[in-house]
Amino acid sequence: LDRLAEEGVRFTRAYSPSGWCMPSRAALLTGRYPHAVGVVENGPQPTPDFPTWADRLRALGWRTGVVGKWHSHNRDFDALGFDEHAVLPVPPSPGDYSTESERMYLVDGEATFSDRYVTDYFTDAALDFLERNADGPFALALHYNAPHRSGPPSSTELWHFADGFAGLYDPEGVALPPTADDDLADKPAYHRADRAREVFAAHSPAELRRALAQYLSLVSELDEAVGRVLAKLEELGVADDTIVVFTSDNGIFLGEHGMLLKGALLYEEQVHVPLVVRAPGSAGGARVEGPVNLVDLAPTLLELVGGAPDPGWQGRSLAGALRSPDELPARAPGGADAAVFLQNGDLRGLATRRWKLVDAAGATELYDLAEDPWERVDLGASPAHARTVAELRARLAAERRRALDDERLP
Repeated sequence: LDRLAEEGVRFTRAYSPSGWCMPSRAALLTGRYPHAVGVVENGPQPTPDFPTWADRLRALGWRTGVVGKWHSHNRDFDALGFDEHAVLPVPPSPGDYSTESERMYLVDGEATFSDRYVTDYFTDAALDFLERNADGPFALALHYNAPHRSGPPSSTELWHFADGFAGLYDPEGVALPPTADDDLADKPAYHRADRAREVFAAHSPAELRRALAQYLSLVSELDEAVGRVLAKLEELGVADDTIVVFTSDNGIFLGEHGMLLKGALLYEEQVHVPLVVRAPGSAGGARVEGPVNLVDLAPTLLELVGGAPDPGWQGRSLAGALRSPDELPARAPGGADAAVFLQNGDLRGLATRRWKLVDAAGATELYDLAEDPWERVDLGASPAHARTVAELRARLAAERRRALDDERLP
């Protein structure tokens, strides 16, 4: 992953469209925010009837495939634009990648069983797709589970990892984050009531350190798997002509704010995600510091391959920023302080280079991300910041109207 970041462009302030898997994945596919797609929470939902980036590429003659965690209706592959598929369906739990049991995969619609460790299975399936389609053009969506938690919510074991990574990180050497003991007394009540607080409270400090060591092992597994994919592109002689995007559908709490796993919140830990893009002609090793949203990826991919995005897509292409990192798409007046629209369930927010505004029922929160990156101090009611709050609320309202999310606006 470090190598990929050195060769590509790293977007240091990338935000997921949602803090939950299914809404974020629907938005990534369609270039539309979750509310516009009609998928705002996890659970059985109809297939979004919107064009996806895979649809657009397939129409241009590309061979499309998806490998890994699916987390949608198990027969929706073709409807969403994919020619080939080798996925872990739902059920079983999309996070169940323990090493103890055989699991079922859907391979081009047929049930296939394997006891191969799930991260390795996904990588092998991806390499097979690349070998068969190297003459291109091809587009592969590779969805690793790791480092998502394992098993159902009731499971006491939060993460499983392959035997080869056991003991890689010593739990005694893993520190809990500095906000682990925060009581959130000065925050709106919904912070303290979130289920992620309950999950954290159910574990002792020793259990939490062991869980974090397991999590780090999964990240190392993922790093190795990505390395295998990059090596295969080089072996096939297509690395220089292939766009590689690395990101995540959402983040996770690892003890921050006294929380564990996911919540219905807009803290950085849940919605701030990695994003690296390596593309022909991109500025290798560059960093883009301004905020972007993953709904921007669909129009970005289409522009990079010379195709036309769907006019209904709500993201803005980042192709210009790949060539010149200072060339972020215009989102609002004052480009240096461009803002992105955030949402998670009923929460709405706006993030700029410095500020984050969160609009919750009965509360407006403001965080100075430059001075307070852990988001400990809510400045929403501070008289000294009233002007900033007013300006950001106006910008949020304008962004919500642009995103067709104005039914709750006054």
